Amino acid sequence: MVGAAERIFKMAETEQHERHLAAYREHRIKSLATLLGQTFAFIMGMAGIIGGVYLLSKDKSLGGFSVFLTSLATLCGVYVYNRRGQQKPSGEEEHGSAQ
Repeated sequence: MVGAAERIFKMAETEQHERHLAAYREHRIKSLATLLGQTFAFIMGMAGIIGGVYLLSKDKSLGGFSVFLTSLATLCGVYVYNRRGQQKPSGEEEHGSAQ
């Protein structure tokens, strides 16, 4: 079997290239989804806050205050929830616990 080793190496290199390409595409898609999610969340949050301020300026104190406070509380709640989800518990190892 002349050249078998070269064919095996070529096959492994091709497989590695395809895996790297798939990982790159997946990373780009996740990055785009994150960016779009943050952009739309910002727009919705600002619309709620600006709407609340507008209602307050038009003497709709209860409606304006509730819209403003609800929008602000939602943004803060999502921020705190995501920050806590990113933190690792101090007792947990990175690769799992040994059994």
